[in-house]
Amino acid sequence: YKRQLSTTSNSQTPNSTMAKTKELSKDTRNKIDLHQAGKTESAIGKQLGVKKSTVGAIIRKWKTYKTTDNLPRSGAPRKISPRGVKMITRTVIMRLVILDDYDLASEWAAKYICNRIIQFKPSAERYFTLGLPTGSTPLGCYKKLIEYFKNGDLSFKYVKTFNMDEYVALPRDHPESYHSYMWNNFFKHIDIEPRNTHILDGNATDLQAECDAFEQKISDAGGIELFVGGIGPDGHIAFNEPGSSLVSRTRVKTLAKDTIVANARFFGNDLSKVPTMTLTVGVGTVMDAREVMILITGAHKAFALYKAIEEGVNHMWTVSAFQQHPRTIFVCDEDATLELRVKTVKYFKGLMHVHNKLVEPTHSMKDYKD
Repeated sequence: YKRQLSTTSNSQTPNSTMAKTKELSKDTRNKIDLHQAGKTESAIGKQLGVKKSTVGAIIRKWKTYKTTDNLPRSGAPRKISPRGVKMITRTVIMRLVILDDYDLASEWAAKYICNRIIQFKPSAERYFTLGLPTGSTPLGCYKKLIEYFKNGDLSFKYVKTFNMDEYVALPRDHPESYHSYMWNNFFKHIDIEPRNTHILDGNATDLQAECDAFEQKISDAGGIELFVGGIGPDGHIAFNEPGSSLVSRTRVKTLAKDTIVANARFFGNDLSKVPTMTLTVGVGTVMDAREVMILITGAHKAFALYKAIEEGVNHMWTVSAFQQHPRTIFVCDEDATLELRVKTVKYFKGLMHVHNKLVEPTHSMKDYKD
């Protein structure tokens, strides 16, 4: 980089600043030339009327940086490592995609997943890894993905899935277990191999070992390419409720009372039947994915969306952590934007022509067949 050797006062004009810079640059070159001619730092200082220490500092800079023009000041940053360069120059994108209603938001999300899988060109040697949520929000997206499969536009033969969570001590075949949910609402309708679906086992003898093994399976699969998630009204993602660590990994969690009450509707409104513990991926687990897409629909989640994108990162609103992810897409409907500032909504709606290029045209595996 280039940096001036001196600071100028506010009273200096641009022209005087430029002249001063050129003068110092020329003066610096004179010192280097005399040094190369064999003169000592002391002799150079006497000849040019400057301190020996000043000459020495400039000579040392020249030896370090191999330049005589606009030398870096003392304490200049060291050379950046290749990893550092990659981190600095990588594309950082946070998108908010706003659709008119739930159905359109679900369709947009499904098209995006479809395009990502197809463009990835998965094979037996290179599986696409997909993180998946449960709950009511992703149902519309799953229905669309099933439709694309049945139309011959999409295949899950070379896709590996990793689900976010599962209740502890709830039988796998219980209608409210997430194994049952995924099988009934998605897996049995597509061509995914059962061995390629990964859901935490809440009935494992050693629950922490189960969590550790799940993290290892993700690692063995090469990490998650795209993690799809939903959130609760309090901004929790998976079962990472308010107060969860933003670097947490897959672990055992005790549910908050509010969550137990909210889930009672799935268990005949009988609180005694609602599981009080779960296994869940951590915020850090999801953050490790190469890309994250979060589905947020309904007015009851409007405040959570506001906290997610318009305020700072806060462990009391775990979804806010994804402000720091290099590639996050929030997909929402109009109702979910009710708490956002008007200018925020206007700004992101103005980008819809850009966002729609991500899903239009929607690709088909038919186009890639030989």
